[in-house]
Amino acid sequence: MREKIRDFVEKALLTAVSILLALVVAETTARFLLSEPQSQLRPFHPFFVSGDSFIVKSRKDILSVAGGPKSHGYSDSTGTYIYTPQKPASVFDRSNFLFEHSLSRYGSHRVDEISLSKPDSIRIFVIGGSAAQGTGSSDKGKTWHAILESKLREALDYHDIYIFNAAMGSFVTTQERIAYDMAVVPRNPDLTIVLDGFNDMYLPPIYGTMPGDPYQTGLRYHQIYNTSAAEFLRRYSALASYFHKRAAYTKISENIGKTMSDKAIAATMGEGIENVYTGNIEYLLGRGSEESPILVFFQPWNDYARIKNSRRPRSRYFGFYLDVSKRIKEKLKHNPRFIDLSSSLNSPEGMNSFIDYVHFNDTGQKIVADAIFPHLLREVERIYSRKTATPPSR
Repeated sequence: MREKIRDFVEKALLTAVSILLALVVAETTARFLLSEPQSQLRPFHPFFVSGDSFIVKSRKDILSVAGGPKSHGYSDSTGTYIYTPQKPASVFDRSNFLFEHSLSRYGSHRVDEISLSKPDSIRIFVIGGSAAQGTGSSDKGKTWHAILESKLREALDYHDIYIFNAAMGSFVTTQERIAYDMAVVPRNPDLTIVLDGFNDMYLPPIYGTMPGDPYQTGLRYHQIYNTSAAEFLRRYSALASYFHKRAAYTKISENIGKTMSDKAIAATMGEGIENVYTGNIEYLLGRGSEESPILVFFQPWNDYARIKNSRRPRSRYFGFYLDVSKRIKEKLKHNPRFIDLSSSLNSPEGMNSFIDYVHFNDTGQKIVADAIFPHLLREVERIYSRKTATPPSR
């Protein structure tokens, strides 16, 4: 009997050791081929929820990127992160990262330098999502905002016109409100351009977030409030993190189908998107003035151009988005500073300029710049006359 027990214990131990070794090999392979556990694209931001987007980095590396805790003087301490002043804090510190993305032509320090050294310059700020950044262009000098800056300078024969880009990929209008108040208003803009619409409509049904919430909201809730053993493994195991991400993507895919298949839920989601988007845009338009106007451009997107060219839309739920966009435009059409650009890329050339659902290549960047130009020129001519006491020469 003792021999049988000993044999059983030996086999059990051998099996346990084999399983343990297999898990170690699998975890090592996962870390080599996949990524570190808790790998991230964006640092957490206390106001915007997420900062700039980076190449996938480990949790340790993301602490040190621009906009991460260490860049703001926070260091890990027992049970918390403690702030140690490295320089006097500024009202701009938490929003400067908006000017530092790869398609921005003026970093935050250059923006402030121009503002101080050239008081007669015309300073235009851009907020919005990735399309507003110029994603899809081959170079920052070929973005729609760079093209627009050149066109304005040429039209008025005045070099000191600058378009500063403070847009951020995946931002929705709630974040744009914060960006305007934190990054733009303290810099006394002459004019502000908003190019948006797609993220507010598309992201909530896809990621299962409340309209107006950053798309990472559900993920952040899960990270903070989930205390299960699976969450512990996800934090420290690349293998568990990989399977967790796969499961999360599956759940997200299932969620949009569930949302759209239930007419009542879809209608409620659509009404919420309409309410939040129009409410935030009305707030922004209301913050503008004759001295510092805000122009909101409702952006083009691929599926809208495709149906205008008798092509099948990519999204099976396009009818939902089209209905929401129509209601949004109907509600805001009374304001002359809300301009519908959704049809600006409807030509065959424009439709073919899209590289995905919403971003457009260099050809599309130029078409969008040309569509914005006449609306912007009228406002800039007034600002030019006021600042220089000279009527435009054209």
